[in-house]
Amino acid sequence: MPDKYQQEIEDILEAAGESAPEGGSPEQPPEDRPRLPRVREVPHRPGAGASGRVWPSLSSGKILLAGIVIFVIAALLNFGVVMWIGLGMLVAGYVLSFAYKPRPVMEKRWRGQPLETGGGGSAWDRIRRWMGR
Repeated sequence: MPDKYQQEIEDILEAAGESAPEGGSPEQPPEDRPRLPRVREVPHRPGAGASGRVWPSLSSGKILLAGIVIFVIAALLNFGVVMWIGLGMLVAGYVLSFAYKPRPVMEKRWRGQPLETGGGGSAWDRIRRWMGR
């Protein structure tokens, strides 16, 4: 079966005017090739955490948790103003959970090699793409 595909590829290359690769197979089978990481790593800075940031990240879940703790403690101790602050943090954390969802930075690859994206083109091209969405 692989010989059938190899022959089809050679026929297509000959029709396009290019020569077929010698040997018919790469120097190493795909299973033996070393795999490169798909996610671009952030260089580590002194004093930074595991994510490479100097300041700890503030997520919507952490704001929700802090709001719940402040609200419950303030309600038990009958602190009216602090209870409203905790309730405000609960609402803010809930809204932020829908508004901001971080996406991992993924490097685009084709056949194990990184693609050159070129930065997105000119400002006019980016505006046209944005308007087309």
